[in-house]
Formats: sequence, C-alpha cells, structure tokens
Amino acid sequence: MFKIIAVVLLALLTGCSKPIDESKIPLSEEELAYIASHPFVSWAAEDNRPPYVFVEGNDPRGLAPEYLELIAKKTGLKFKPIETGGFNSSIEALRKGKVDVMTSIRPTPESAEFMGFTPPFAYQGGVFVFRVNTLPRSPLTTGILKDSAAKKYLQSRFPDMNLVETEDDEQSISLLQKGLLDGSVTDVGTANYLSKKGGIEIRSAIINFDYPYSFAYRRENTVLGSIMTKAITSIKPEDKTKLNSKWLTEEK
Repeated sequence: MFKIIAVVLLALLTGCSKPIDESKIPLSEEELAYIASHPFVSWAAEDNRPPYVFVEGNDPRGLAPEYLELIAKKTGLKFKPIETGGFNSSIEALRKGKVDVMTSIRPTPESAEFMGFTPPFAYQGGVFVFRVNTLPRSPLTTGILKDSAAKKYLQSRFPDMNLVETEDDEQSISLLQKGLLDGSVTDVGTANYLSKKGGIEIRSAIINFDYPYSFAYRRENTVLGSIMTKAITSIKPEDKTKLNSKWLTEEK
C-alpha cells in the first residue's frame, strides 16, 4: 500500500473517548433573530469531492457535513442539503443565491468578490500524485480540478506543464491510473482517500501550495457568516482533531 509523505497537524489524544463539545455559543440579538426567521440554511451538497463532501445513496457524507451538524448543535441553525452536482456548479449555485453555503473551499481573490468565508476548519498540503513504478514524461501532463485555486500557482511555477482540467479529483486519479495523465495535483487528504477507495498504488511529492478549507456564504449575508464563524472558532482543537482525523488520515 502506498504511503503519502505529508505534514498533517494533528493534536495528541486523537483516540480520546471524551465526546465532542456541542454546547451552545453566545449569539447577539441580531444573530438570534436571523436564526428564528430562517427555517433552514441551504448548503451545496456536492456529489463527488471526498473526503470533504460527497453523496452516497441519497445522503451527503464527509468531513464538511459533520462540521455542519456540529455548527447546528452549537447555534440552532438548521442546515438543508441541496444537491448541486460538482464543484463549479456549486459555486454558481452560491453566486446565484440558490444555496446559502458552500463547503470545503479555498478562498481566492476571485471568489471573494461574491463570497465571504469562515475561518478554515481543515488545512491540507498540496501534492503531485504519480503512479507507482512509472517515470513521468517532460513536460508533465497533469490533471487538476477545473477552476482549482492551485491552477494559477502551477501555471506560474511550471509554465511548460500541460494542465488538463477535470470535473472532479476522482476523474483525475482515474485518468492517471489509466496512463492518460502523467500526474495529478490535489490535496493530501483527497489523495489519501481516493487512492484507498480505488486500491490505487501511488506516490506523491509535496508542493508549496496549501489548502485551507473554509465554509463560504454569499458576501452580503454577513449575519450568517458571523454565526458560522463564531461556531467554527468555538470548536476546541482536540475536537477538530477528532473530526479531521476520521476523514483525512490514512488509517481509519
């Protein structure tokens, strides 16, 4: 089985049996009024961005939905999943006001034009992923999620690289396995999850690009953003470790 070289910031006592703190947090009158006047907050249930969010059967799963459950218990917000398809269609759904929240997104100057962001709930390093026992060609033909935040970095750092945009990271890893790509660029958590899921032996190399994943909301919806930010910042480091290690480490 593969081993991905990565630096993952995990606290000690991951296996501690102490329950995650779901206590309510103090909210302003304006924030409480927002919660009372909104029967639910819709969020973009992307179909295939494991381990952060994906749909299995009819149920959204992954790290982000578990954080939303905890935020709901801490604030009283009621979150409703709306199936939006892939990453880019989810961005458009948020842009057009079809959903209130998008999960697992790295802030960029472009998205900040219409999105606000919570503090990150997970940090992951970027990696080049290659097939085991193969020598990549030069220049590399590399798969990358369409409109990924890493695209500009790769274009400036490796101007000769041939970037092939894919609808999701799973498609990129599949093309890599079939020999149609020399490599793929993603974050270490996604690489770990997809290679285990598909039984794919891969090797990887760290790149100087990180993925701080946040929840996004429409920029004008500042009250919702304030509520979610308070909830994220109230989660204890050991509780974040427990949630993140469930989905982002090699062993589950």
